[in-house]
Amino acid sequence: MRLPTREEQKFLVRLWDQTGRELDRIRREALRGKEYDWEEVDALLSLGDHSDAPSRTTSGLVEMQRIFMKAAPRPDPPNPDSPSSGEMEPRSEQDAESPSTR
Repeated sequence: MRLPTREEQKFLVRLWDQTGRELDRIRREALRGKEYDWEEVDALLSLGDHSDAPSRTTSGLVEMQRIFMKAAPRPDPPNPDSPSSGEMEPRSEQDAESPSTR
């Protein structure tokens, strides 16, 4: 099987995009022309009542944040040889003598 050329790939992508838009239009027209049938709507809504899936007790936001925190970059651990952010480095004698030259 040969691979499509770059031009053929572009053509296929454009064709796929156009076809998708046309199918969306057809679907919208079909739904727009459909009469409202409360029995069909009720049947669809009742599917959730008869499902064996456990009911959701949360929106999943907490779980999503937990996953994001696991994936987040972590700061480098503190280096015991370097002074921590709360400590000041010892000043040299020259710095101690001439504070105005800073």
